Amino acid sequence: MSEYHVGIIAEGPTDISLIKGIVRCAFPDGRFVFRTISPTEEELKSGRKEEGFGWGGVYKVCQGLQPRLKILEAAGMGLDFLIVHVDGDVAYSSYRDANLKTERTDLPCAHDGDPVRRIGEVLQKIVSSWMMNAIEPARRVFCLPFINTEAWAGYLAYTEYRRIFSEQSSEEEINRWLLRIAVQEGRTVNLRHIMDFGFGRFDIHILNTGQIVHTMRELVPVAGLLV
Repeated sequence: MSEYHVGIIAEGPTDISLIKGIVRCAFPDGRFVFRTISPTEEELKSGRKEEGFGWGGVYKVCQGLQPRLKILEAAGMGLDFLIVHVDGDVAYSSYRDANLKTERTDLPCAHDGDPVRRIGEVLQKIVSSWMMNAIEPARRVFCLPFINTEAWAGYLAYTEYRRIFSEQSSEEEINRWLLRIAVQEGRTVNLRHIMDFGFGRFDIHILNTGQIVHTMRELVPVAGLLV
């Protein structure tokens, strides 16, 4: 059986884990070697990334992708295809929102009420253009979870709560429901980034430090040292 070498460029570590899982589930008989082009294994371990995490980092990596792929080719680690991930809510953002200096004007590309399929098609073309000629279009695969990876993960992990998660669920709404589910079922939420649980009061026990926090003002300084 053939072994496929798959490159991944994603916003963050949770996205990479979900992408790998989806590929393995979709092709259970396939053999895959994943190469995390960004964030790299070292960046994931250190929690630091020169281009920054999030979709702005994906944009910067795609802009400088060709030299990276040539290095892989020269080392005998060429890719069969490349998966590029950004959350669907990027369609509602501007480059300025990600602190990117560019003359591009193709974002935002969606408005409230636009069909999800249309938003995905337009966003895919935009993300593809970020790569220019770094890799052939036939070897590009796009992962554009709508509205974000958290919506996909919540939908997959909590089947009994699927009525809650929808394509229009904001990250803040999903985070609040994850917290509620954790409380109801005694689950532990592993934060890979600082989640916004809103302006209300809550009780969160941070296992890393043993602290209990009750507001975002209390959570952010502690979580910032850990994620």
